[in-house]
Amino acid sequence: MKSVALIVALVASAVDGGAPPLEQARHWLRLGVPHKALETLQAAHLAEPRPDQPLHAGILGQAAAGAGEAALAQRALEPLRDHPQLPPLARLAVEARYLAVCTLPCSRRPIPDADVQAAPLPLQARLLTALARTDAPAALGLSRTLERSEPWKGATPGWQRAELLAAMHTAHTAAGDTSGARALAITAWETVPAEPAVSTILGALPDEVVAAEVGPARSVVHLEALLAANRNDDVVRFGELLCRTGVTTATAVCPALPDELRCQAGFAVGKAQRQSRRYAQAEQTLSVVAERCPTQAPRALFLQGRAMVAQKGGGKRAMAVLEQLAAKHPDSNLADDALVLAGETAARNGLRAAAHKYWGTVVEKYPQADLHMEAGWWLAWSTLEGGKTAQALTRLDAICKEADGKNKPLWRRATYWRARLTSEVKTARNRMTELVEKHPGSYEAALARGWLRRGGTPARSGADLPAAPPPLTPPAALDAVTASALALSSVGMDEDAALLLRGSALLTTGARTDGADLWVAQQMLAVGDAAGASQWVRRQRAAQLLGAPMAETAHVWQLAYPPAFAAAITSAAEAAGIPPALLFALAREESAFDPRITSWAGAVGLTQLMPSTALAEALSLKLQKPDHVALLDPALNARLGAAHLARHLRQFHGNVALALAAYNAGPGAVARWVERKGDAPLDMFVEQIPIEETRGYVKRVLESYSIYTLLRGATPLELPEKVSDRMLEL
Repeated sequence: MKSVALIVALVASAVDGGAPPLEQARHWLRLGVPHKALETLQAAHLAEPRPDQPLHAGILGQAAAGAGEAALAQRALEPLRDHPQLPPLARLAVEARYLAVCTLPCSRRPIPDADVQAAPLPLQARLLTALARTDAPAALGLSRTLERSEPWKGATPGWQRAELLAAMHTAHTAAGDTSGARALAITAWETVPAEPAVSTILGALPDEVVAAEVGPARSVVHLEALLAANRNDDVVRFGELLCRTGVTTATAVCPALPDELRCQAGFAVGKAQRQSRRYAQAEQTLSVVAERCPTQAPRALFLQGRAMVAQKGGGKRAMAVLEQLAAKHPDSNLADDALVLAGETAARNGLRAAAHKYWGTVVEKYPQADLHMEAGWWLAWSTLEGGKTAQALTRLDAICKEADGKNKPLWRRATYWRARLTSEVKTARNRMTELVEKHPGSYEAALARGWLRRGGTPARSGADLPAAPPPLTPPAALDAVTASALALSSVGMDEDAALLLRGSALLTTGARTDGADLWVAQQMLAVGDAAGASQWVRRQRAAQLLGAPMAETAHVWQLAYPPAFAAAITSAAEAAGIPPALLFALAREESAFDPRITSWAGAVGLTQLMPSTALAEALSLKLQKPDHVALLDPALNARLGAAHLARHLRQFHGNVALALAAYNAGPGAVARWVERKGDAPLDMFVEQIPIEETRGYVKRVLESYSIYTLLRGATPLELPEKVSDRMLEL
């Protein structure tokens, strides 16, 4: 069988062979392939240290360390340890890398506790691990200093807290402090039990032993940490162990636990049962939680209703439970959600009058609710499906007026269908054109462009972006973390720079008024952290991404839709014969470009592959069987995800919408939908996808696909008229 080396070969085709060797090596380091970086330097006779060239020193040191050439890495990094232009945090990063490779015994520079405490958790973890190797007593002292702030309780990502806990555990173990090491292992068990960084540590801690040792309160924290990490099977198993006599009885929730913990545990298990598709069990568990736990009752009833909806013949039971939620808890923020879901359930069961009643109640009685206008949309759509086009148009007119300026996504949807249904061609053309010009990257604009072209009036793109926006102006003053990040980047230590940039003080609410946050995001992009840049801008600049891309918002759009993992995704797409823009869009919506993420259903990595799917695609490509860790590699994950998407595209005659639906819901479900409604227009077919998650997913990925083509100056996406129309040739 071919190995993952094939993936490296594919990625190599995307590395700029015309760039100087030092930059090529730096690019390989960003891709996480240090041995290729070292080979590049060796081929260019650049594999000997040059103390007077800091950039060369940083790149060579990292490449040699990653390739296992410790002595060479030590010699290369040595001059950077005291480099006068590196501020304290930057020197700390250099010291961590140096201590990780130096020949024992090796000299150590003073490491002030204050500098370490100011560093991000991954850098603290790296330094602690290196210190444990070279100076165990110093590592133990530093670990104890850091432990006082209890960093595992912070809001930082779980993988960062896990790496630091693992490093602390290593420091205590190296110094012979077994009791301290065990206490840290139990803390990891309690707070980050699903993170790969602590898996080895936790392997020696049986759940039943730890639970008996720490008591019910900390055991419930462990249970909820498993739930937050989408380890649903583990939640159910441990919940049953914790409750002993059963998670629920006919009259009680988890009776083995103290009163204040019973409902937390019961709700966690019920939610995990639903998420792991044990719908009947979830229904039973959540029904008792809803009855016995007033605080959890609204959430329990809502999830109970969703569990019933997923069962064959459970629709009417679900409607009754959702109606009960709204009646008993009218002030809950889930009351309108429950009625909208009840309406969708009634509609799917052919109970149109009941559906209208539920949605009408939301429209009339919940004017401030977040789903108020959404309920109005469903009323309009159901009226249209019932053949009452004129009445549907009236409702759509009302939605357009109410949503204008308040809910742009709903305005787009209502405007498209209002134009699509009218018999006045000129009015329809004007509205479709307005939609394209105001929201050119949207899913609805892609539909409108197709409609306009079929009518003989192709639309302009609607975007007004420079090909390459000029660099943003740096802020007048930089905080210590940001300054250290730039210094690290200047010596080629991009990974360390990216870690610091995510902790920049300029990423604050106040700084956004002068564009400082965008400048920091641009620096993230420059050091290869496109995922971090994209996620920040998507969260903090969301309002600017709802209209048309313009020159003044060019940076926002380019950063929100970056070419993250460009070499891996481009190579994977080309190998599979699909447009790179489509694979960028899929990865963006599946994982937000976070290659470490695991979904509640168990999907892993950049393109969110289920392990069984990844195995099947690896076998078809004659690659080695991928384990969980291998699937966290962006290059391999992108290759397998691209192959899987291409398989669906071939099955569904190159129709991207159908292929995306199959990627999310499975090809069997899509084949059944096509069999029942394959003669419907494509826009109608997508709106009638019976699974809400899949319906929204198809629209989001098509929208991102459209925006990626738009921002890069390619022909804007136009969606076809029919389900049977081919969009791509494979």
